[in-house]
Amino acid sequence: MNKKQLYEYGSHYYPYNRDPHWVDWFVKVAPIKVKRSLKILSQYKGPNAKVLDYGCGIGFNIYYFAKFFPDITGIDNDKPSIEIAHKLLKKLSCNKRVLHYDGKKLPFKSGVFDIVNAADVWEQVENPHIMLKEIHRVLKPDGILYITNPNRLWPIETHYKLPFLSYLPGPIANLYVRAMDRADRYDDIHLPTYGRFKKSMEEFFKVRDITFDIIKDYKKYSLDKERGGMISIVGTFLRITEPSKKIPAVSIFYLILIGSLRWVSVGWVFLAWPKKKQLE
Repeated sequence: MNKKQLYEYGSHYYPYNRDPHWVDWFVKVAPIKVKRSLKILSQYKGPNAKVLDYGCGIGFNIYYFAKFFPDITGIDNDKPSIEIAHKLLKKLSCNKRVLHYDGKKLPFKSGVFDIVNAADVWEQVENPHIMLKEIHRVLKPDGILYITNPNRLWPIETHYKLPFLSYLPGPIANLYVRAMDRADRYDDIHLPTYGRFKKSMEEFFKVRDITFDIIKDYKKYSLDKERGGMISIVGTFLRITEPSKKIPAVSIFYLILIGSLRWVSVGWVFLAWPKKKQLE
């Protein structure tokens, strides 16, 4: 996808596109993020994997995923987004299924997908419990969920780039985004804390938090290109302080550091595998 096509995609992400700086950010960062997820998932599943892009929106991820995982379907409960996805993907000659659903029951049989990609979707849905239960249902027993989510406690809110927006009560947050001409409301976004996110996930999945594995290997995953020089410093520091059998004090320091950073990180990247189906 060239820069012009990236700008066209960014310009359709309402209401974030009301801020021209957000579109510039999208053009720079979005391809890095989706290529990172592909690099991670390709370590677990081959190109024959059947993939569901959950909350596909206007289909951006589908274009990149389809190059490695041709058997991919996108799904979203927002009809205008689905219509835009059809239009933009057709222009890119990416003829993949993009479906609308009711936001509750996924229109698929149980145990049919090898991968579900749910990047920055959790905070957009009304009931994350139903979302996770349905993803659990449609994944194969050895399937894998790739899920990312921003952190409510990160001081610069990740959608509208406004300081401490996610800290505010709903009515005040709504006034804030309107006053800054970023959106008409904010109380439809529900960012979690680390504890809430992990607890919700663990009801249905065995979870592996790979956030800091990515930070430590920031060059491999191009995180420095996304986050800048500071991530190089953090990643190097984490590698230096990794647990050491020879120096127990270093191990203790590392575990305390990681435990603290989880709560204040900009967001998290989880891999998850379905627990036994009797949970349903």
